[in-house]
Amino acid sequence: MQMPNQLRSKSSRKLIFWTPRVLTILFTLFLALFALDVFGQGYSTRDLLLALFMHLIPNMLMLVVLAVAWRHQYIGGSVFIFLALAYTIKVSMIGFPFGALPIAGPAFLIGALFWLDGYLPAYRPCDQIRPHKIKSSK
Repeated sequence: MQMPNQLRSKSSRKLIFWTPRVLTILFTLFLALFALDVFGQGYSTRDLLLALFMHLIPNMLMLVVLAVAWRHQYIGGSVFIFLALAYTIKVSMIGFPFGALPIAGPAFLIGALFWLDGYLPAYRPCDQIRPHKIKSSK
């Protein structure tokens, strides 16, 4: 399959390389907001730290998936798409399918962008560093 010319440019590749990674970090921060509800529950310090840790486990797993997806885009993309579909099915089973959209929508988009990044030719940020030629003095 021939790739469109718009996706061949270096700036497009750069955008497609960084977008899913930045969106994953932003999505993880968004999910971390839900962990803040433990502060209003009146827990002791020990229980508060335990509850906060429990609430942040999905965020830690998301960062592990990001670390894998950084080099293996198809694996990371597949995990994000699987999580989006699984969450949608779970929420649909309790009778509120559109309630999954704020969580499953970004996860599905991130997965699709990782797949697109894996499909396109490799972009490496370190390719922009060019060694300088040393001029010989004659």
